Amino acid sequence: MNLLSQMEIVSDSDVRLIPLHVKLVAKDRQILATAIGASADYLITGDKNHFSHLYFKTISHVFVINPKDFLAQYEDRLPE
Repeated sequence: MNLLSQMEIVSDSDVRLIPLHVKLVAKDRQILATAIGASADYLITGDKNHFSHLYFKTISHVFVINPKDFLAQYEDRLPE
């Protein structure tokens, strides 16, 4: 199955969905809030400057991970 066929475009969500203890710069709060609001399982981001402190953590049901580790973890599920 093509990964793009499994994607869904969602609208922005309220940044108040982010727990108070999570620290992010303003521009990235919207990204995490939207993942939370869309009930995403994962937030896959290569933004090490702003998200690395959240890698391998679950924030309001969203697991934050970098692309390399996500692909390594799930490569067996990818189509050939």
